[in-house]
Amino acid sequence: MIEICLEVKMENKENDKIASVIRSEANIFFSLLEDGVYDINNLDFNSLFKIILYSTSRFGVEKGELDNLDFPLKEEWKILHKSYSGDSTLFEVGCFLYFLIDQWTHGKKPEWFYERLFNFLLTKFVHKFNKIYRFGNSRYLYKQRHSKYLEISEEQGKTEDYYFYLEQLIFLTKDNTQPEEHNFERVDIVPFTHSFWIRGNFFAWYEDMVPQTYKSIVMFITQNPPKSCY
Repeated sequence: MIEICLEVKMENKENDKIASVIRSEANIFFSLLEDGVYDINNLDFNSLFKIILYSTSRFGVEKGELDNLDFPLKEEWKILHKSYSGDSTLFEVGCFLYFLIDQWTHGKKPEWFYERLFNFLLTKFVHKFNKIYRFGNSRYLYKQRHSKYLEISEEQGKTEDYYFYLEQLIFLTKDNTQPEEHNFERVDIVPFTHSFWIRGNFFAWYEDMVPQTYKSIVMFITQNPPKSCY
């Protein structure tokens, strides 16, 4: 068994989800990684991008303890699980993850290396979603989200402050509704059950996959020090 920073099992039951290009590609990559087609000890730029894509795809996959319990909202919980399983939701999650990566790499030496690495990864990310949605404004939408998150960061915001806006963005992707330019001055009232589901799945994903993503980047840099990459 290949040891990888992302030590999680693939989700085998896909019939309770909206069809997702990102999840399908990420699961195929992880399967090939387990089979040894990709060498975790010899990562290249494209492999690192696919690992980050896999990290993004894990949002909402682990259903959590409540799904195994008999409680009044269980059926609605299943509906919500499906409603937020599409690529549109993963776009918003991915935008936030790339913002975190940008902040995490900011100021690290040598700066030129980290800037080029991040720009490569971000370009792959926006191109992937431009292809899915067949439009060319994924980078613009990312920049809009990034600007808001950066504003929060400069105000010494905590995770909860970012989440306030991210929850609304995710809510707007219900049933795979395509992401759009967002007016952050507008506050949408997210229904309690939706908020409860999004919150539980976000913080489970955040606490697990964000540190794993950082570890994967460190692994890549250890294998590919700046002088050997260019």
